[in-house]
Amino acid sequence: MRDCSHCTPVLRTLLVLDALFAVAAFGLRTLLHWRRTGDSGWRLGRPHSGAEGLARALMLASAPLLLAALWRDGPTHSPLGLGLMLAGLGLALAAQWNMGAAWRIGVDPAERTELVRRGLYRSIRNPIYSGMLLFVAGQALLTPGAWAGAALAALALGVELQVRGVEEPYLAATHGARFAEWAAQAGRFAPFVGRLRR
Repeated sequence: MRDCSHCTPVLRTLLVLDALFAVAAFGLRTLLHWRRTGDSGWRLGRPHSGAEGLARALMLASAPLLLAALWRDGPTHSPLGLGLMLAGLGLALAAQWNMGAAWRIGVDPAERTELVRRGLYRSIRNPIYSGMLLFVAGQALLTPGAWAGAALAALALGVELQVRGVEEPYLAATHGARFAEWAAQAGRFAPFVGRLRR
């Protein structure tokens, strides 16, 4: 790590936010879902397609790449980066809350889940992923360099593959015209952007 004795508070903040994201978005959300439904919500068995397997590998690879960025490059002061991390955390948690009992990690093609169109999902089809991307983009600004750039690129590519190759085809096959109507109104990762033609 480069000499960065003045960065210790930033490093602590980064580590706290990383831990908070992991605990809240995965651990706490899983516990709440289990208590509500008796089911963990996790659907991460064997991948059902090559696209799904590659998407998982890319998204998982972003975590060690971010750790490498912290170790190799060290943090820098970036209010914008911190703001993006906080916004991403808030967006991801709010989107998980909006999903209610339909929340899942992964897709089981044999399962029929509710098509959630309330809250954030009225205008964004994949706000959890939007939150994840904002969070990692913020961390990339706080740890600028090739490692953080690679982490953001891996996550973005993994999310694109997961959404376009796995989740949206599943929703289209499961919900048909209702999905097509919603996809024509709600953007893929941001309002109005990535809407599909009916």
